[in-house]
Amino acid sequence: MTATRSLFVAALLVAGVPAQVDAAAPAVSDAASDVLTTRVIPPAQRELLEFAFDATVLMPLRPHAVDRCMLQEQVALCCIAHGQFDLALAYAEKITDWRRGVVQAELAQVAAEQENEELAAALCDRAARAAVAQQNAEAGQPWQSDRIRSRIAVAYKRLGRLDDAVDMARLVQSGQTTEFETEVAGTLDDTAFEAQLQAMDGALRAGGMQEAMNLTEIGLVLLERYYGDPSRRERVLDRVARATKNMPAMAAIELEARIAGVAASQGDQAEAQRRARAMRERLATFRMHKEDLMEVRARVARTFYEAGAAGEAIDELNETIAFYEQHEDEILNMFRADGLAPVAAAYLACGSEPAAVATYRRAIENAALNPNARPRLQDLVLIVCSMVDAGFEPPRVMRDQLQALRAGLKAPW
Repeated sequence: MTATRSLFVAALLVAGVPAQVDAAAPAVSDAASDVLTTRVIPPAQRELLEFAFDATVLMPLRPHAVDRCMLQEQVALCCIAHGQFDLALAYAEKITDWRRGVVQAELAQVAAEQENEELAAALCDRAARAAVAQQNAEAGQPWQSDRIRSRIAVAYKRLGRLDDAVDMARLVQSGQTTEFETEVAGTLDDTAFEAQLQAMDGALRAGGMQEAMNLTEIGLVLLERYYGDPSRRERVLDRVARATKNMPAMAAIELEARIAGVAASQGDQAEAQRRARAMRERLATFRMHKEDLMEVRARVARTFYEAGAAGEAIDELNETIAFYEQHEDEILNMFRADGLAPVAAAYLACGSEPAAVATYRRAIENAALNPNARPRLQDLVLIVCSMVDAGFEPPRVMRDQLQALRAGLKAPW
């Protein structure tokens, strides 16, 4: 076990939580259902999810199984994020590789939250079998089965099966334990705060990139919990700041945006604006792919808006579009939607729907330019999931554009 994980397991026990609390697990009726309670969302949003998944099926499994399953997982997880659990359950069964287990483990967490213990346990078992199968596969890699197992550990914890949760987390070897560690950090009693800091200190001593990445995820959870306590907040921020020295520069910038987002959500608008402006200054001299820079600038704009600086938010987005227009020819058409879709979603979040419509339209138009169907499908899924995440309902003419993009998905792939 890594230093972070072993200390967080220790914290779990130090906090006074019994090692096995099955007796306190959520009750389940005698007629447990395999149907999860689905959230009501606008029909157009659900139709977009169905449209995107149906499009993925057009991609031939051979030789594109990896890409197809990756896109199907992306849509299924988007369904879960928006409470369309019936779709996610159905889509999971159509994913033909190990990613089916990831979706099943995520659904097991939902079932546990909805007190459907029987379904949660069944989904955990299915996901665990997928993890074992991938571990034993000739081309299997440890991180793949670990992605599944870390999520199963979370589901077990939510079921109150802490022994099973810890045992499952111990099987994870490749630094993929973030989900479990942040779950623990978010639910431990306040008396375990010092033990949580010890876990972060252990990760700092380990000095690895993955330990640093995990530490910052834990730090964000603790920051949100204790932002109102200046002493605890600063102790967490100190460790997060030290961890960034072992992180890729891009990840460190994204982390700064998330910290600013926590500050904004806690009503500390001055701090959120300060961090957003510092990010903007840093980005002015930072070298990265232009589409990635657009995505980060969209995040900066959102932070400004959440911090009460709506004018600066819109200015940032307008400048980002101007940047795109200046450098469009330098961005491969298969990557343009990667930058445009986040900007469109940010425009919508900042209250500028006309600009969002124009930017989504531009993303769709560029997605259609590639002569190969595979990148066009990747862009279609990216754009549609972005629209659903943003709560955007495309106008009729844009739906026609999406339909045309899907109709063109044929060889060459």
